[in-house]
Amino acid sequence: NEFTVRPIPKQIHQITVETYLTPVQFMLTTDSPIINQWAQYIAIGAAKKILRDRQDMDGVANLEVFFKELIYKIKNHFCSN
Repeated sequence: NEFTVRPIPKQIHQITVETYLTPVQFMLTTDSPIINQWAQYIAIGAAKKILRDRQDMDGVANLEVFFKELIYKIKNHFCSN
């Protein structure tokens, strides 16, 4: 988690590092979400983003109820386990 450049440069140099992070839960052998609600959560989140991009705030407000309900279910799922 630390880089050391030696000798200390006299000029400014740009250092670019490309990293990859794979969360452990995605390394399982199945392609299904950890819990079924994730698929709905992702779909509703994507729909909200599209509606926001189209400036359809009424549509975003309609989805917000479902979105909050899913967040509640997901939190309860993880808190109960």
